[in-house]
Amino acid sequence: MKRFIFSLCMMCFIGALCAQCTSLAPSSDTPPGKGKVNKITQSEFAKKIFDYNDPQALYQGKKPVVVDCYADWCGPCRALAPTIEELAAEYEGKVIFYKLNIDNAKELARALQITNIPTLLLIKPNTPPQRSVGLVDKATLTKSINGFLLAPTNENGSSSEN
Repeated sequence: MKRFIFSLCMMCFIGALCAQCTSLAPSSDTPPGKGKVNKITQSEFAKKIFDYNDPQALYQGKKPVVVDCYADWCGPCRALAPTIEELAAEYEGKVIFYKLNIDNAKELARALQITNIPTLLLIKPNTPPQRSVGLVDKATLTKSINGFLLAPTNENGSSSEN
């Protein structure tokens, strides 16, 4: 009987260990960061996107960016998250998607005058960002991404309308 219980315990232990190992293994389906929404901190925002303390600073990157400014406690933010995930997958390779927890980025929120959440910052190279405030549907966001972020830019920095 003791051997049976010992064997049963060992099988449970090995099974739990195997389950933990497979959950920690990286997924080969999607490389890290591609087609996903990446979390970003206030300091990473300043390095990767633009210095939010400089009112004249513009994004110098090559691909347009969507920054989802949210808070964990915000119901509309949680409701918007699946839509942002879907858009990140659909615009993989064309647009970079970030999530910024405003509770951990109060200085940035003050500098960019983000007073309501969710706020989406739509940022294209060398152009002042546009914002979308509140819970919006996927069709509206798709229209904003295609109409602003992916639209060609004139010499004066504004999007051209075709």
